[in-house]
This record gives sequence, structure tokens and C-alpha cells, in this order.
Amino acid sequence: SDYEVIRKLLKQCLSMDENILEAQSLLAETYFDTNDNKIAKDISNEVIKKGEETGNRKIVASVLRRLGQSCIFKRDFEEALKYLNSALKIAKRINDKKCIAESTCALAYIYSDGGFESIDKIFSMFESGMEIFNELEDIRAQIYTYLDMSFIRMEKIEKSKLYVESAYELANNFGNKVDIYVVSICIGYHYSIWGGNYELGDDFMKTGIEMAKEIDDKKMESLGIQLLGESLYQQGKYQESLHFYEESLNINE
Repeated sequence: SDYEVIRKLLKQCLSMDENILEAQSLLAETYFDTNDNKIAKDISNEVIKKGEETGNRKIVASVLRRLGQSCIFKRDFEEALKYLNSALKIAKRINDKKCIAESTCALAYIYSDGGFESIDKIFSMFESGMEIFNELEDIRAQIYTYLDMSFIRMEKIEKSKLYVESAYELANNFGNKVDIYVVSICIGYHYSIWGGNYELGDDFMKTGIEMAKEIDDKKMESLGIQLLGESLYQQGKYQESLHFYEESLNINE
């Protein structure tokens, strides 16, 4: 798979100098992406230790932020808050704008999902992050912030639809395959579950699932199949829905 090729190159780099923390951090990222969380966390903790020893606070903040985001996916909000608040504190101290924005938006997502803060405060946090991403011309960060904002604006369907469609347009213009299939699954879910346009929405999700399979992204493949099952259930296609739920569970085993 593409991930194996990337890992091989990073390991070759580290075999020449094991103290290249950026390479170690990228290696951990590849394991987060394929849901190998224990390996990713072990590498991340090693990077944090070396970063603290060498005074590389930028890499420490970045890795803490990524650990926090991985906890969000597992819905371990208590652990996520610990990592993200630590990352944000360091990032503000060294004025790492990208990490400030990423940590702030991740915290906003937790506050929303957990019901910890008001919608107004949450969107103020997202908007402050988006301002920095625009300033840095960070297209990928804009894509995922739009996605987060679309899921939080579920009660305002048209506003939510605008956010997810903005993410889809940016992803296709940017051309990163991972971004395209992630957004395809999200926009498909939006059209099917919230909009009732099942044919269009299910097609988007199927496209995203197939793209995720191509690069062996089991996390997004499983999520896409689960969401497609939810759409089929909502349509009254219970046997098909059950099949997709079972397939999603098998991927995660």
C-alpha cells in the first residue's frame, strides 16, 4: 500500500539518524491513519520525550495535538482535552499559529460533541481557527474545519450543507486523494441522512469507500460502510443495512 512505501522511506531516513524528530512524527502519523493506534502512540511518546530533552517545543506541541485528535475519534474526550490543552499552551508560548488553530478547532469540536460550551462560543473558536488557516493558506485545514462546522450545524441544514459543499469544492480543487474520499463520505452522509437524497448521497459514500479501500485506509473504509448502513436502514432496507454494519465491524476486528 501507499502507507507501506512511505513507512519504508521514513525508516530508511531514521536508520541514518534516529533523532530526526520530524521523520518520527510523520511515521507516527502513518500509523494513526491506518488505525494502528498503539504503535502510533508509542512513537509519539518517544518523539515528545526527545523533543522535551532537546527543547524542540514545536514538535512536542504538534505531537500532543495529534494525540488529542486521535482520542477524539475514540470519543475519549477526557484524554483528548488533556493533550489538546497542553498542545495549545505550548503553541501559544512559542506563537506556533498552525498548532494554535488546529488545537483550538479540535477543542471546539469536543466542546460541541460533549455539550460543554454554547454554540456561539464554539463557532467563535472555529472562526478564529479558520482565520489563521486562511492567513497561512492551509487548504487541508480549511477543508476539515468546514467538515467539523457542517456536523455541528446539523440543526441548520442549509448552513451545514454550505459548509460541507465548501469542503468538497476545496478538496477537489486541491486534489489530495485522502481529502477527496473523506469529504465524499461526509457529503454523502449529509445528502442521504439529513437531506433525504438517498441515491445521490449513497453514491458519494460508495465512491469514498472505494477510494479508501484503494489505499488501505481501514478507518475511513469502516466508517463509510457504517454510515452507508445507516442510510440504508433509514430507507427501510434492513437486510442490506445489517450486511454493511457487519462488514464495518469485521474491518475493525
